[in-house]
Amino acid sequence: MGIPRWLAGIVIVFTLAAFSCSNRGWNPFCPPSDPVEYAEIGLDSTSAEGTLNRLVWAYEQMDIECYISCLDSTFIFYFDSHDDGIQRLLRDCSIDNQFWWGYTEECMATRALFNEVRAANGSICLSMVGNVAWYPYYEDSTIVKLKRIYSLEIRPSPVSTPIEGEATFTLVQKPTGAWKILRWKDKKLAL
Repeated sequence: MGIPRWLAGIVIVFTLAAFSCSNRGWNPFCPPSDPVEYAEIGLDSTSAEGTLNRLVWAYEQMDIECYISCLDSTFIFYFDSHDDGIQRLLRDCSIDNQFWWGYTEECMATRALFNEVRAANGSICLSMVGNVAWYPYYEDSTIVKLKRIYSLEIRPSPVSTPIEGEATFTLVQKPTGAWKILRWKDKKLAL
């Protein structure tokens, strides 16, 4: 049983962010359970970069709770409006909102993706690189924009992977000191 095509379309939508698929000094067969340990391996949310590291880890471990903890409650994901596959997906899902969705849809779609990949005994690998162009750009001391080039690979996959693109993240620092992803703009790279 493969991953449904609609879910594969969602995968294209979720072109992600953060640094690499490399081993960051943690054991993937025994992920840390203590939040203090997360900080030691760069998975804290006390910096914008730390939140993106946490996002990548959540994708690769298919940990929905960790993923959700990276998002602000007013989160918005902006699709690449030039991607024909996204246009079809949005039509098929009766989403008529000019290529964006909010926190609830993001959580539901990502949970479905993780469940489908896990059910197929699959894996997700996300690689992200760099401060592209003039990023990071600080709007003020509590809002920053980070741009990343990414490669997302899902196995098994009904679509051609890896999926490559550019993601621009707007992160906000909450009063608790944690950084959360407020906006995510996605742009698929032409192959």
